[in-house]
Amino acid sequence: MKKIFALLLMIVSALGVDAQSIFNNPDNEGYWGLRASLDLTVPSQTRMSTPDGKISRVWRDFEPFPGLSIGAIYNFPLIANLYLEPGLSLYYNNMLISDEAIDDYLPPIYYNEIKITDRTIRKTGMRIPVNIGYHFDFTPHVNMSVFTGPVLDLGFTMYYHVTVDDNIVPDVHSKSLYSAKSFSTGNHYNRFNLDWCAGVGVNYRRYAIAISWNQALTNSVHIAKENRAEYKGSFYENYLQISFGLNF
Repeated sequence: MKKIFALLLMIVSALGVDAQSIFNNPDNEGYWGLRASLDLTVPSQTRMSTPDGKISRVWRDFEPFPGLSIGAIYNFPLIANLYLEPGLSLYYNNMLISDEAIDDYLPPIYYNEIKITDRTIRKTGMRIPVNIGYHFDFTPHVNMSVFTGPVLDLGFTMYYHVTVDDNIVPDVHSKSLYSAKSFSTGNHYNRFNLDWCAGVGVNYRRYAIAISWNQALTNSVHIAKENRAEYKGSFYENYLQISFGLNF
């Protein structure tokens, strides 16, 4: 450990950087930033269990698929290089309906020999992250940060979109997954969810890049009241985010 620390000091000295400013830069100032992100939704398995907690069925409803988000942040210095960074973003995210779940999204008029050309879940909404982080200023123009914090997720729309090609006119099936009327069971998905974010980022002059993992803390499935005596359900929407930004 002493050798590693000594090596870091040698690197810092070679770069001509004041070691104290790496951890406590006296020139810290607040700033605004714009962010554009690639979001890869990584859905969990869906689990059904009896009221006493015994697992009765586990399957994969959805598969990962990329989406996009755009937004803004404000970086507020606290103590030394510790900062608070609230933000707001609008997103368009997607998931793929898995092979084992596709029949749940199609009427029973189809046979197995159909050609499906689109099987996506399309979701729009707003996220409000409140991250706390610490940055390490290696040069006046380059710093690295680590950050973590909660993210409030408010869904605007969430539709499944399945297109069946019957070689004449494509047959499109689409309904809201926020509506209890979309399925015969009355179950649906929640609009409000809470995630926890953890990531790392690098700033170069006015430019920023970051990668973060967002772990869902709340269950996205809402089981209809009339079904709760028979079973419980759980499903979590996690996502990997790679963001690019401009600070000013």
